[in-house]
Amino acid sequence: MNTNPDAANNNLKFEIIIDDQREYVNEKMMMLQSGLFSRRYIEYQSGQQKGYSLNFSDIKNKGRNLKQYFNIFRGQPANLEISDLYSLLLIAEEWESPEIVTQLKLFLQANTSAQELLAKFAFDINAKLEVAQSLVDLVSSKCRDIYQSPTFLNLPPNYLCMILSNPNCALPRRDLFDKLILQLIEKHEYKCASLVNKIDFLSTEYETLTELNALLNKIKLSEMYPNVKRVLFLRTCEIEKNKLEVKISALEKENKALKEKVNISESLVRQLHVLKSHQ
Repeated sequence: MNTNPDAANNNLKFEIIIDDQREYVNEKMMMLQSGLFSRRYIEYQSGQQKGYSLNFSDIKNKGRNLKQYFNIFRGQPANLEISDLYSLLLIAEEWESPEIVTQLKLFLQANTSAQELLAKFAFDINAKLEVAQSLVDLVSSKCRDIYQSPTFLNLPPNYLCMILSNPNCALPRRDLFDKLILQLIEKHEYKCASLVNKIDFLSTEYETLTELNALLNKIKLSEMYPNVKRVLFLRTCEIEKNKLEVKISALEKENKALKEKVNISESLVRQLHVLKSHQ
């Protein structure tokens, strides 16, 4: 007796075994959609045994939403709540299914607020649950809206660095971002020190660079980031040079004015001499 509920569909004849669960898929389509399946299928078929079944009982992410993952893959209805999408992200990432990951991310981005994403992210971290890389990407994309939130500022330093270093990170205004980095380094010291390199030493405000240099000296990390001190020295020299140029310009104007006064005085003296000579 064929236990495949999709037996009528000859396209869904390859069996995936996950503990007591059985899922039936089109292996060719599955190879295109899942990097994990593709590797194992190739290894299996290149061995001595051939067949239409493969065991995936060693995967980490199981539970009821695993069934929904296969329903999405097969184009079947998936009864999902917003809360289900986070575990589905983990499942899709483990199965290396970038197209499904992208669909889930787009749906979450359109239907959840920045604060909701941050709250879920913080909850999973505090509960020591696995966090999907896609959720890190989503939170990073909302950084501009959440970076001042106490929930964000109280995240563990490794996750703060992960978010702010993420290529998807929507950074706040440059000066505010630099001040945020100073705040995090002051709070977490070496645990957030890698964020130093997110500051553009040449364009950041001079006061920010001065504060950063003092902070690195305080936590004894200045030797790890020697360019901070070097650029600060060069910018200090440039500021002093500009000040001197302003003073020189002022002196030149003053000197020019004095010369004009001298010329006027000399002209008046000559005119007096001429008048006296005619008397």
